[in-house]
Amino acid sequence: MTKINVPDFDDMQNAIDRIMELTDRKLALDIQLRIKEADIVLNALTDAKYFVNNKPPSMTFIDSTYKYTGFDGELVSMREELAHLVAMSEHARNNFYLMKSQIDVWRTHTANERASLI
Repeated sequence: MTKINVPDFDDMQNAIDRIMELTDRKLALDIQLRIKEADIVLNALTDAKYFVNNKPPSMTFIDSTYKYTGFDGELVSMREELAHLVAMSEHARNNFYLMKSQIDVWRTHTANERASLI
């Protein structure tokens, strides 16, 4: 008889809570990034030191230069943290799906055992 390990439901609840926590942190960081991006766009369009030939830069130029990294790279660490949170969130989600799959395997295995007794 094969022994199938079934995940503990408390562990599954903890995995769900971890996914929620990581998603919350990820979304909060995304909001912070969007606020900073908006400030960067506003500054680039209104501060004369960013003007090209005495004109505000185009949005395409702002998007490809300032908006992603910031004026002095200040957004890079936030984007790295966001990438890390996304990876951790996906890992936690995949771990939970693995637990669900283990339950499905156990369910199939026990059904097959019952069918073989008939």
